[in-house]
Order: sequence, then structure tokens, then C-alpha cells
Amino acid sequence: MTRPDPAALIEEAQRCVGSDQSRALDLVRRARRHVAPEEHTQLAQCWITQAQAHWGRRQFAQGLNAARRSLRLLQNAPSERAQALWMMAECQRGLGRYAGALDAWMACLEISMMSRQTELAALACAGIGNYYQLIEDAQHALSLRRQAYEFACQSKDPATIAKCAIALAGDYVRQHMSHQALPLLQVAQDLITPEHEPTWWAETLYYQGLHAFQNGNSQRAQRELNEALILARSSDSPWVTVQCLKELARLHRNSGRYEAAVSDLQEAISIAHEFDTGHLLQSLYLVLCTSEEARGHFDAALAAHEAYHHTRLAYLKRLDEPGCRPSPGRLAQLQLRLEVIQARKENDLLQERQAATQQRAANQARLALRADLSPIERGGLEQELLRLDGQATSLLNIRLENLNEISEHYSFAIGDQVLSDLGRRLAIFARHKSCHAARYSTASFVLVVPADQQHSVLESLVVELEELIRHMQGPAARICLRACRVHDPRTALRSVLKAPVLARLPSMNPLEQP
Repeated sequence: MTRPDPAALIEEAQRCVGSDQSRALDLVRRARRHVAPEEHTQLAQCWITQAQAHWGRRQFAQGLNAARRSLRLLQNAPSERAQALWMMAECQRGLGRYAGALDAWMACLEISMMSRQTELAALACAGIGNYYQLIEDAQHALSLRRQAYEFACQSKDPATIAKCAIALAGDYVRQHMSHQALPLLQVAQDLITPEHEPTWWAETLYYQGLHAFQNGNSQRAQRELNEALILARSSDSPWVTVQCLKELARLHRNSGRYEAAVSDLQEAISIAHEFDTGHLLQSLYLVLCTSEEARGHFDAALAAHEAYHHTRLAYLKRLDEPGCRPSPGRLAQLQLRLEVIQARKENDLLQERQAATQQRAANQARLALRADLSPIERGGLEQELLRLDGQATSLLNIRLENLNEISEHYSFAIGDQVLSDLGRRLAIFARHKSCHAARYSTASFVLVVPADQQHSVLESLVVELEELIRHMQGPAARICLRACRVHDPRTALRSVLKAPVLARLPSMNPLEQP
């Protein structure tokens, strides 16, 4: 009989963690039976995966135990050790042991900084931000979430960027800074899909609904919140479900639908009792109190207010229990460590920028020794996007689709000539339109234009490119055009490459409306 491969079993278990925790647990237990005793890292991966499965089932005590067992096996594996610490922190947070969670998040952050794991550093910062939110320190929470988003953008991992963008947007919405939240929610929606990440997508809809509610658009708020609630229920996301029910109840109350408001709040309170340590329940009881009072049920309103006071006192008492919240001195030490980490991060960024500048100078020196394919300078694109951050801006992507075909069928020199002709024409066009042009990749160029001029520039560009194609000597070029609105300069280039095709040239079809 063939011996099962533990690595394959672990890999399959990791794929099942998000959707079928029971199967993940079965697979990881089978894998552990066949791991050789000396394979400490593989055995630790089994325990980490088991911890993730328990956490997904909200079995936090079992998850914490599994994470601790993995940590004991990972003395010389910083990447896996940071992952185990993060899992320990999340399980302790679920158990209400906030001091232990904070220590584990800090250790995870320090290890991930030393081993340059920006993805885990982002998640650790987001976790520390969660702690400050739980103890109702909104400013520290916002600062940590900003750091998390910066780390996430450095990691270039779409899932991490989306998750941290949503967390930061949530802080902005809660602090009524929606003008900064909406671009982040758009960034997240550019990077995820409701089919693969229904919980995160539901959270973006929830914050969009909350933003609409805050700005008096009750109809849109109800639509967004109902859609978020359906997704949250189908993906078993109790936190988003409770938050949506609470905001829908406030909408019902404001519209005089008191029975519906009370019904939603009772459901939300029932769900919150299963996972919340008191943080959410306080606000739920307050909304229930005002809803009962609005419909004239003063006894029920008084009972809800008493429940709020009981929950509030119990929550504050729990925060003061040993092991729940660190002492002021300990918290000050942790804050100092955060400042040191921030200084280290800024120093690393300066070194990276200096290295990038030196590399760019070296590349430019090499390029000067050979014929340049295009007069369009590549290095200024990111600086231009950052300079225009906050302005209504669009990107146009112009790609020579058949460059490889031309180069292979004719010659690389002919392919270079076609690319050079396209680059020169775009450089002239950009100067006439007073917009920024840059070469993005081997066969791809980008124009940065004001958002309100996107369509007019695109129409003129199509005419210009059709004329270029008609007068080209030799092989015919095939050009593809895309466009998108810039929401965040750090993800704009990725977004424009995902944008739908607006035109293909040469083509006899009319230009589609953007």
C-alpha cells in the first residue's frame, strides 16, 4: 500500500481551511500520522493548519493550543514562527485575552520586520489596531491600520492589500471621514470578487451602506446593507451579519418601522452572544433601547438600557482582569516598541529608495549606450501618479498586442522599430494633450489624463493610432486600449490592466463608450 504524502495532505488541508474546516481537520490529522519525527517544520505546518481550522470554527481554545504546539517546533524558522504567532494572537482575541493577543501580535510584527515579510507585518499591524479598537482608542487604531495598509501595499499581495484597505476604510467611516474611505473600498473591490471572498466583499458593502446612511441616502444605504447581509449570512460571517442588522434596525426605526427594527436587533443580539465579548453587545442594546422607546414600549426600553449597563460594566470589568489588558507601563513599553519598528520601517524605505535610484541611474546609463526604443521615460510614472494623488485622474493603457508575433515572424529589429514608432507617436500626442506618457512594460504604454477628459482624449488617441497604423511600413500593428479611474496610485497600474477592453485597432467597429 502506498504511503500517503504528508506535504500533499497539508496542501489540500490548507485549501479547505476557508470552506470546509471539518475536512481540513481530517486531512491534517492524517498528514500528522505520516510525518517523520525529525520533520519539525512539516509537523509545525500541520499544527498551524489545524489552528486555522479551529479558528474558522470559532473553537478558539483548541486553535490556541494547536498554535502553541506549532510554535514549540519552529525555533529556527522565522517565517512559519511569525505565522504561528499571528494565529495565537487571533485565537486569544477570540477568547477575550487581549493582553496575550497584543504580545503575540507584537512578536509577530517584530519577526516579520526582521525577516522582511511585509504581508505578515501588515496583518500584525491590523491585529494591533483591532486591540486599540476594542479598548476604544480610535486614534491609535487608525494609526495602526494606516501602517498595516502601507505594509500591505509593499507586500504586493492582492488579498492582504484588500483586507487592510477594508479595515482602514472601516476606521475612516466610523470617524465620518468617508472621503478617504471610499477610494480604499474601491481598491479592495478591484482586488477581490464576491465569489472567492464573500465575507470581505460583504464588509465593503456594509461600509458603503454605512457611508450612505451617514450622508442621508437611506434608500442606497438599505440596498447596500441588505446585499451585504445576504452575503454575510451565506458565508457564515457573524460580525458583518450583526453590524448589518444593527444599521438596518436604525433605518427601520427612523422610518417608523419599529417592529422590523426590534426584530432585527433581537436577531443581532442573539448572534452576538455566540462570539462577542461585550464590545458589540453594548451598542446593540442602546439601539434596542431607542427603538423600544420610539414605539412606546417603555418597559422594554428600560430593560434594554439595563442590559446595556450590565454589559458595559461586565465588559469594562473584563478588560481589567489579569491577562486581559496590559498594565499602563506594559502598554507604554509596547507603544515604544511600535515607534522603534516604525523608525526601522522608514529607514528601510529610505534604503530601498536609494537602491532604486542607484539602479535606475545604472539602467539609464546602459540605455544611453544603445538606441532607445522610445523617447518616453519610464521612471517618472509612479512619481506622476503620486503627485496627482487626490485629483480626479484616469489611466489609458496602450498595448502592442502582436509584438512577439512580429519579432518572431520578421525580426526583433522590426519589432523594435514598430514599438519605437508607437512610442514616438504617443510622446508627440501626450505633449499636444498636455498629459503624462510613460512606457509601462515591454509592449505597453500608459497615458495619465484628467478623469473628465478621458473620453475626449481616448477618441483623439484612436484617430491618431489608426493614422499611425495606416502609414506603417511592413507588418501591421494590433493595438489594444484600456482605461480606468485612479483610486489609489499604488494599485492604479494593476487596476488598468484588469480593466475591460475599450477598443482594438485596427477595427471597423465604432469606439465603445467608456
